[in-house]
Amino acid sequence: RTARTAQLWTYREAARANYQANSDIISGWQWYAEPDACMSCIVQHGTIHDLDEVLDDHYNGRCAAIPVILGDALIPETAGVDNFNAMSEAEQRAMMGDATYDAWKSGAFDLTDLSKQVENDTYGSMRIVPSLNDLLGVD
Repeated sequence: RTARTAQLWTYREAARANYQANSDIISGWQWYAEPDACMSCIVQHGTIHDLDEVLDDHYNGRCAAIPVILGDALIPETAGVDNFNAMSEAEQRAMMGDATYDAWKSGAFDLTDLSKQVENDTYGSMRIVPSLNDLLGVD
């Protein structure tokens, strides 16, 4: 887990340095998550970030920073939250788990709350899916 995370973090930071070096044609980057990613990554999917922002994925995260080229269309065209909202209830429950799904549907939290920044001694900021207790404010 540590070796894979270090390799991915290094690759992402090298890519971001390349984007910064080409800031005359790259205006930022777009978060890309696979459709079967965790809920934190699904929430981030499609969001646009400045070149000084780090893709703060979690351990073993598979997300990528896609460069936003000046004058080009963005990829993907639909945000992760919109994609998730278009899924069937069964698909949503499978991704969230029944208890989290039920709490979300009852209005206990917003989908964007499923992506929480935490500090890591090695990588700085990382994103995680908070526990249901954290989402509900339960000790």
